[in-house]
Amino acid sequence: MTSRRPALSPFLQYALLWAAAFAGCTLALSGDFALDDATYILRNPALASPREWPRFFYDPFSVVANPTMALHAYRPFTGLIYGLTTLVFGYSPFWFHVVSAALHATNVCLVWT
Repeated sequence: MTSRRPALSPFLQYALLWAAAFAGCTLALSGDFALDDATYILRNPALASPREWPRFFYDPFSVVANPTMALHAYRPFTGLIYGLTTLVFGYSPFWFHVVSAALHATNVCLVWT
């Protein structure tokens, strides 16, 4: 006679998957800004003013402070997420990394589906 354990609920499965993916990013939480973060975050005047955020969706030059970089990639939702993070937490690298790790963990769950 074998006993069968009940299966995990889908919510618990996704919660564990999300936690595992987030845990994989925890080393980045203690880091400083790196690479192009200065261009996208620190030197971008549009992040400090919520009235400028709608420009992220029609003006690729508002997402990044360096106009040359704006020609290579258009990321309006990245600008919006950076703006919201700046509004709520300021310019602390820790919170930018937490938000990024949470979004990456969420994407892992979406891909798993």
